[in-house]
Amino acid sequence: QALSQMLKHAAGENQKGGGVRLTINPQIQEAAAQALGNRKGAAVAINYQTGAILAAVTTPRFDPNLLASGSEEESQKTLKGLNSDPAKPMLDRALRGEFAPGSSFKIITAAAALQQGIRSPEDQVDAPVSVPLPGSNARISNIESTNCGNGSPTFSYAFALSCNTPFATIGQDLGYEALEQQAEDFGFNPKSVLNVPLPVQKSYFPTTDPGMASLMMSAIGQYEVRTSPLMMATVAGAVANQGTQARPFLVASELGPDGKETRNYRSGGTLGRPISKEVAQQLREMMIQTVTEGTGKAGCVSGVEMGAKTGTAEIASGKTDAWYVGWADIPEYPLAFAVVVEGDSANPAPHGGPVSGPIAKAIIQAAMNHD
Repeated sequence: QALSQMLKHAAGENQKGGGVRLTINPQIQEAAAQALGNRKGAAVAINYQTGAILAAVTTPRFDPNLLASGSEEESQKTLKGLNSDPAKPMLDRALRGEFAPGSSFKIITAAAALQQGIRSPEDQVDAPVSVPLPGSNARISNIESTNCGNGSPTFSYAFALSCNTPFATIGQDLGYEALEQQAEDFGFNPKSVLNVPLPVQKSYFPTTDPGMASLMMSAIGQYEVRTSPLMMATVAGAVANQGTQARPFLVASELGPDGKETRNYRSGGTLGRPISKEVAQQLREMMIQTVTEGTGKAGCVSGVEMGAKTGTAEIASGKTDAWYVGWADIPEYPLAFAVVVEGDSANPAPHGGPVSGPIAKAIIQAAMNHD
């Protein structure tokens, strides 16, 4: 549009700016915002085939009008207050949040086990209440030190119940290189920042072997593993999309000064193909079982084929972050989503299923009922 603007300026005509139309669906965005409410966290929804970002909600929020009104001194004072607020309202948690994924990372650990052929969904796995971490006195336990089925469930059932001990053992069996490679295939440790065009926080998996104890913690999404809600939505989307991971994008079209489209975007392309079609289908069935029989029941929407993985990531000071990550097959909107709710003083240790599941459910229902 630069040439057009120069010609108008030379002719003494009024110059008008262009614009952009976003991929955001207002109904899905509003439903996600209302369901998340005032709790700290984020909710993301994408079209898992095209990568179009349909919703990206972050809380707490702030009013940008306060930065654009009043004197320069008042604006700077407001900005300083926002930046120093411990609740971090200026942080876009949906794209720039850096969270431990907890058990939602088991999608990637399970993918590695299936790809390497060391587990199949029907295999029985050892799932004691706790297992020792090599070289230390610490142990990994199932959530709240519960039993995992009969102690020897199928791999699929252990995934559905989000049992920690079998996945820690799988991390041990896989070894560092195989698990690191699978994480990087899903977009962790990227060489460059993903832009949508807003920059997305890089997802991180240990880049050097941390030792067996830390690797077992990494296999359940703890230790130093970090990611963003947007990235986890693309991970779930790859499962639903037969192994192809869509590249997310936020701009649907560019508009000229007259409001007409000058360019449109129908797809963001792909981030890669982290898993085979066969493994994607196996994971798909395991995620369906999580919703029908496991920890994901709270997000279930009747009449929709959907799959999910919950996560309860332990963070500092005894708090947890609650995850619900998954996909839903909706006409017009092949949907992938990720929700994370941070523990706070009111609820320091939320669980992914009961806390974040209903938010995901609201997102799916809005996608089903959109105009």
